[in-house]
Amino acid sequence: VALQLLWLLQALAAEAPTERWADTMNEALSPAMSIPDWLGHGYGKVAENSPQILAAILSFLASCASQCARCREECSEYIRWPKIQQLIFAAFQSCRDHLDADAARFAPAARAACRMTAQIAAHHPLDVEEHEELVC
Repeated sequence: VALQLLWLLQALAAEAPTERWADTMNEALSPAMSIPDWLGHGYGKVAENSPQILAAILSFLASCASQCARCREECSEYIRWPKIQQLIFAAFQSCRDHLDADAARFAPAARAACRMTAQIAAHHPLDVEEHEELVC
C-alpha cells in the first residue's frame, strides 16, 4: 500500500501544473516523509527492511524538487532537510553494505538518493562542513 501511495504522489508531482503542485506539495511531503515511521522501521532501518519503499520515497522527493525553485527550497528547508539527509545516507549505506550479489536490491534507493542530492545541489551549493558525508 505504501508503494502505491508513493507512486500516486509521484505521478501527481510529475503531471500537476507546477504552480498548483507548489501550492499543495507540503501536504504530500509530510505523509511521504512519515512512511518509515508508519512501517515501524524508522529512518535508520528503512533501507535494510524496505529498500523499495526507501527508493520510492527518495524518487518522490526528487520528483518534487525537480518541479521548480520553490519546490527545491521547500524540500531543502532546515526543518525537512535533516530527515531527507537521513534517508539519503541510509540509501548509500545500504548499497555500500551490500556490494555482493544482493546489491541490485539496494541500488535503486542509492540512485534515487543521487537524484535527490543533485536536485538540492542545483538549488544551492552544498556546504563542505554541513554536508560532509554527501560531498566526500
